[in-house]
Amino acid sequence: MDVKTASAVFPYLRSCKKESEKAIDGQVQGEIPRWLKGCLIRIGSGLLDVGPDRFNHVFDGLALMHKFTFEDGKVTYQNRFLRSDSYTMNMKANRIVSSEFGTRGVPDPCKTIFQRFFSLFNLENLTDNDLVNVILYADEPYACSESNCIWKIDPDTLESLEKVYLNRHVPVNAAIAHSHEDTDGTVYNIGSTFSLNCSYNILKFPPKENKEDKPFQNSSVVCKIPSSKYLAVSYHHSFAMSENYFVFVEQPLYLSVPKMAWAHFVAGTFADSLYWDPKTPTRFHVVRRSDMKLLDTVYISKPFFVFHHINMYEEDSHLKVDLCAYDDGEVVKSLYVKALEEMFSNPKNAARGPFVSKVERFVLPLNVGSDKAGDVNLVSLPNTEAKAFKNPDGRINLVPEVLTGSQSWSAELPRINYDFNGKKYRYSYSVGRQDAMKRTHLIKVDAVNKTVIHWSEAAAIPSEPVFISDPDSKEKSEDSGVILASLLFQNDETKVSMVVLDAKSMKEIGRVTFKTESSVPADFHGTFIPKE
Repeated sequence: MDVKTASAVFPYLRSCKKESEKAIDGQVQGEIPRWLKGCLIRIGSGLLDVGPDRFNHVFDGLALMHKFTFEDGKVTYQNRFLRSDSYTMNMKANRIVSSEFGTRGVPDPCKTIFQRFFSLFNLENLTDNDLVNVILYADEPYACSESNCIWKIDPDTLESLEKVYLNRHVPVNAAIAHSHEDTDGTVYNIGSTFSLNCSYNILKFPPKENKEDKPFQNSSVVCKIPSSKYLAVSYHHSFAMSENYFVFVEQPLYLSVPKMAWAHFVAGTFADSLYWDPKTPTRFHVVRRSDMKLLDTVYISKPFFVFHHINMYEEDSHLKVDLCAYDDGEVVKSLYVKALEEMFSNPKNAARGPFVSKVERFVLPLNVGSDKAGDVNLVSLPNTEAKAFKNPDGRINLVPEVLTGSQSWSAELPRINYDFNGKKYRYSYSVGRQDAMKRTHLIKVDAVNKTVIHWSEAAAIPSEPVFISDPDSKEKSEDSGVILASLLFQNDETKVSMVVLDAKSMKEIGRVTFKTESSVPADFHGTFIPKE
């Protein structure tokens, strides 16, 4: 399988050479619900090749926004590159001059090694190539990544409006692109600090009190969680929030601050600073929201890696934390462009594939008592196979259960009905596979019955599924609504569809198919912005 064929099978390897800047109409099959009004804006890597250079990692390509607009049973599509400083510099130089996660840009010959060293301490030198997610701060959309820079975008035109430096508002080096929004509009996020005493910080961004307010002017750090490692921080991509608690998972894929400094001013990349420590357990930090106090109880589990949390809720003095867990941190290495091309040219080289996470539930008992360590399971809830035991050192050792039952499903890019975020819920929707190298499905996981129903189409690759509630539903159940997902196709890189599934049955209601002038790459995440 050559490189072109690999990009057909794994569309994160595609590059868009020409934007569809103006909205285009598509061909409708079935029916698009007329109550769907608004736009779904998604973002991901859009360009891997710049002049003679090529980005090394899927997390490096220049950010491309995709917009699907819904109104009166019709859908339009357009895409546009984020006009970040990284994009502008690379396009002007016609080569990669801005360093990314796994790619080192061509160094400026005018800068000495000492200038590069001192620039390490300038937090505003981090990349602004925000290709991971589009999230709302004070109801305004921002393109985000795992940097300290985010970009405000125009939801109508996809124009890049304003670059925001989060470190000018809160004392952090970087923040993640998976925030949580509370019922009052307050947004919470996690930011990390790189220093002798590294920490993870829970950030609070209140809603605007009036139109003149700026969304970040009253932001603050409400809790600081010290890193368990000296001069290192755990790689983190998301976190969990319930009605009364936050949970931050400190996993043993660590970023070494000394290695990061070396990579910055001598040679290397951000990715080169990561290392997996198989002897260190994964740790669950629990923060009580009423006083933002970090609980003294230490919860640990087998070492595992996680990109995405699904949901967390409280039940009878227990916290149920659901996430997509990997056995180790190798998935980050598997997403190098060369590794993917080799994988899809000879699947025997990588039978596991790039995404092999399982839907797991960890149950954290909040009342652990003063009993001695032993074999007594501290989880007293019915209908769960998850366990917790007290170790001789007083730490609580967690044993998860798999929520897909006996079915061998892997799952990634999970979403839920966000009205149930932090609350007792039943259903989650993900991209799933039963064989890592074969067909990609959209799956619905029932956390109560531990069953899976799925939808797929031959030679089609779906995006992250987004749940939208049906406002006209009389039933008003958790899964009353639709699933929105874009489809890319192995046999035509210039074709993209928006498919609408019934969220209860996972059966197709309708789709709209668009033809573009250039290849359409896969994206990562996005948000639906409703229109009244």
